[in-house]
Amino acid sequence: MKGVKRSGRLGLSLLMILNKIRDTEEFSSLNLPKDYLDNLSANAPQDVLDVLARVVAVLLRKHHVSENEVQDFVSQIKERHMSDLFANFKATVNVQEERRIGRKIGQKIGQKIGQKIGQSIGEETKLIKLVCNKLQKGWTAEKIADLFEEDLGYIQKIIEAAIEYAPDYDADKIYAKLHDEHGDAIEA
Repeated sequence: MKGVKRSGRLGLSLLMILNKIRDTEEFSSLNLPKDYLDNLSANAPQDVLDVLARVVAVLLRKHHVSENEVQDFVSQIKERHMSDLFANFKATVNVQEERRIGRKIGQKIGQKIGQKIGQSIGEETKLIKLVCNKLQKGWTAEKIADLFEEDLGYIQKIIEAAIEYAPDYDADKIYAKLHDEHGDAIEA
C-alpha cells in the first residue's frame, strides 16, 4: 500500500510539472534539484512518463525542433533520465531561438539587398530610357555622356544594345541584353 501511495504522489508531481510546462519559457525556468528529478523519474509510473514524453514532444515540435532531437528527448524520458532532459532542453530551446532570430535577421538583410538591387535596376533602366530619348533626337554618344555625366564607354554600350530595338527602344529588353552579354552588370 505504501508503494502505491508513493507512486501516486510521484505521478502527481510529474503531472504538476507537466501542467507548469505549457511553453518553453516556463519549461526553461524550472530549476528543480537534480536528485528530485532523478527520484521522480526512477519511481514514476510508466503511463505518467508516457504522457510526459508526448507533451514534451508536442512542445518541441511547436518550436520546430528537428524530429531526431524530439526523439532523443522522448527516449530520455522513457529511459528515466529526467535531469539530463531538463539540461538538454534548455540548450535546445536556446539554439532554436537563435535559429529563429537568425532567420529573421537573414530576411531583413535579404529585403535590404533586394531593395538595393531593385533601386539599381531602376536607376539603370531610367538612364537607358533617357539615352534612348536622346538617340531619337539625333544626339551623339559623346553629347549624351557629357549631359548625364556618365562614362562614354558605358553610354556606348547602352547605345549598341539599344540599336537593335530602334525605333521603339524597349528599355527592359535593352537592360536584359546588356546584362546577358556583359554579365551581371555593365561597368560604368
